[in-house]
Amino acid sequence: MKTGTTFLQHLLNAHREPLTAAGFGLPTRPAYWLRQVNRSADPDAGDGLVRAVVEHPGPSIVSWEFLSFADRGRAERLLARLDGAEAEVVLTIRDAARTLPAQWQTKCRNGGTMGWQRFLEDVDGLLESGRPSKSARVFRRSQDIGRMLDVWVPLLGPERVHVVTVPPKGSDPMLLWRRFADVVGADPALTAPDDVPSNPTLGWPSSELLRRLNTTLGKRIDKDQYQRVVRGVVARLLERRVPEEPGIQLTPLARSLAARWNVATREAVVAAGVPVVGTLEDLPDTAGGEADADVTPPRRPELLAAATTARDGLLRLEALLVDGRKAADAVTETTSPGHWGGDRPVRAAVAELADRVVRCAELDTRKGRLGSLTGFGYAQRW
Repeated sequence: MKTGTTFLQHLLNAHREPLTAAGFGLPTRPAYWLRQVNRSADPDAGDGLVRAVVEHPGPSIVSWEFLSFADRGRAERLLARLDGAEAEVVLTIRDAARTLPAQWQTKCRNGGTMGWQRFLEDVDGLLESGRPSKSARVFRRSQDIGRMLDVWVPLLGPERVHVVTVPPKGSDPMLLWRRFADVVGADPALTAPDDVPSNPTLGWPSSELLRRLNTTLGKRIDKDQYQRVVRGVVARLLERRVPEEPGIQLTPLARSLAARWNVATREAVVAAGVPVVGTLEDLPDTAGGEADADVTPPRRPELLAAATTARDGLLRLEALLVDGRKAADAVTETTSPGHWGGDRPVRAAVAELADRVVRCAELDTRKGRLGSLTGFGYAQRW
């Protein structure tokens, strides 16, 4: 997770026709079928995916980052279901200085209430002393490359497990694709970056706003309602703010932790003896960067600016759920940061947003209109 997988998946889907013409099989809905294999002991689980792969005369590409969560038993079950097809694994890896903030903002987008510094301290405790914590377990599950290699290499052999490093920030975005294409034997020219949606890491103010919103919401809505309203709508709307917001800044602890995690990852890859496309130098093994005083948590104006984006979207969403799209399009109100007065305007903003999220969740329960709106479409429209 957080290693360019969404970019590669969008690229594959956007260029399905030329890739198929070149002989590659691209099974539809791989995540759906793989969930069946993962969750069920039924020998026929995931049969649609298995047929698509086994019956295709050429190579098939199946991409799903949650495969990295598999333990040895689940990996064995998946390989057994492939009925003798020659499987190879491609594992993308990335500098922990980028995956750490990306993972934390993902937690904020999924109901997390832990602050950035506490998250870092938990992961640091795991790396230094093995101290368990929920955050550390989640990060290890999604980012521990050594564990993933320990699962797949014994099953396939090192020659059939490939590591692709994600280029550093500022590189040509298509370089990752060219590296991936090199592994799977595809002509890199079959794809172009046009019209490939991104999966951006939210800025620090928007991530912190979501964290506070999660704390205020508590158990006022259930998990499904949260996924539809907060993760599917509010977080998507906040993606619009990425170009104008500061990113999640790396404290000295974060930089040190990233360097140490990168060292462990590099050592695991070398020990496994797997081929590497790219270079392990893409995972720096030294800590550098700004001093402690340069790290500035989100300020009140930044949090309120993010809150205005969320409120505007929720107002339109409520109108849509009550009276339909024309009514939503007719909502022209633009929230000003000064909308929330008093001594604690951020607290007031978060409280109002929580109430509006609950209202939309209740309306969706009765109307059932929200499912088709979650995702990129809603955020692009408003």
